Amino acid sequence: PNENCEAFVRQIISICYKSHGIEAYCYKLVPSLKPTTTTKSTTTTTTTTTTTTTTTTSAPTTQKSNTGMLIGMSIGVIILLLVVVMCWMRCWLKRRRARRNQLTIADASSDVTLKMVVMYGTPNNVSSMSATITSWENCMSLCYYDKNCLLAYQTSDICRMFQSGNITINKKSNDLVAFKLNSTDCPTNSSTAIVPISTEWTNGTFIFRKVITSNSNAWNFVYTMSKCPANSTMVTRKSKIVCVGIRIFSDLTAGNYTRAQTLCKGNGGYSITGPSDSTEFTFFQSRSNMTSSQCNCQLFTDLSRTALSPLPLLDGNKNSVWVDGYCTARGLYDFDDDSHEGSGGYQFFDGEPNNGATAALMLYQQYRLGDVWYGSTTSSGYAFRGAYCRLNDVLV
Repeated sequence: PNENCEAFVRQIISICYKSHGIEAYCYKLVPSLKPTTTTKSTTTTTTTTTTTTTTTTSAPTTQKSNTGMLIGMSIGVIILLLVVVMCWMRCWLKRRRARRNQLTIADASSDVTLKMVVMYGTPNNVSSMSATITSWENCMSLCYYDKNCLLAYQTSDICRMFQSGNITINKKSNDLVAFKLNSTDCPTNSSTAIVPISTEWTNGTFIFRKVITSNSNAWNFVYTMSKCPANSTMVTRKSKIVCVGIRIFSDLTAGNYTRAQTLCKGNGGYSITGPSDSTEFTFFQSRSNMTSSQCNCQLFTDLSRTALSPLPLLDGNKNSVWVDGYCTARGLYDFDDDSHEGSGGYQFFDGEPNNGATAALMLYQQYRLGDVWYGSTTSSGYAFRGAYCRLNDVLV
């Protein structure tokens, strides 16, 4: 019966599409499927005074009315089916957009395959994001396969991708934003999807850093890409990736430990430093031979081009440099740089260190370390021409 058909269609639409705001639109089409009845036709067929001619002329009218009704019903059914298909497609697209992205790709930091998750959110500053006209599905894919992209966001048909800098995502929003996760597994719920992290990695040329913090209203992302400055070398230590090199005093004279500390902190420097392990110590030794042509590789700022030649000896003293470590007692040190994690990577000459408080560490015999009073500029046949420094990496 028509009434049952209508109720059935209403029920289907209510179940499938109520949450998408389409119910009212679909319902308006349903009454048109129910054929209207007329009392005039019934009255005509039941009149007893009608002649044979009248009876025969009323039959085609009834048949024509039924045919029109069937055509109207057919058209209505077709329209309803089209609406149902459109509603279903909208539901399907909504679910597809909101589901977690299951694609995998190797991140530059390791062989770990990452996941991407789609959640509600709106960036506070889209001007810092690149813009491309494309679909949302393709927008997510572009971000996913771009190793420098952290998240994707779309307004209308404009795809925006965040690659570096600082951005805040407001959680209370009806917009969709796709995050790239440092995880091989998709999160079980939205509250644990974005985990606060602080991590860094390198591809050998650039240093990548990612910091994510969160509160009840927003996520904050800091994503940077940097490189080591000229005449420095990237070193991966236990807890940090750093840039190191040997700096020479600009006047080419010898200097004490305090002057070495100042030298390392100036002109984009971080601090005086020291080798963190045996591998870095070997590198340090190779860069410390001031009488070889390798000296050209580690001379730093405040030197003229003519000074980029092997350093001449001062009064017959061998060239040496200071390293991080101010002695407070024999075998105990204060360090300016904690990234080398103490003196575990240091290699000392036999019998060294042998001084107590106020001594500082320097390159000594056989390119190993020893200690001497921190105010010295020369000692035991060595002139202190500079220091082993850690430099700040530069954003690109």
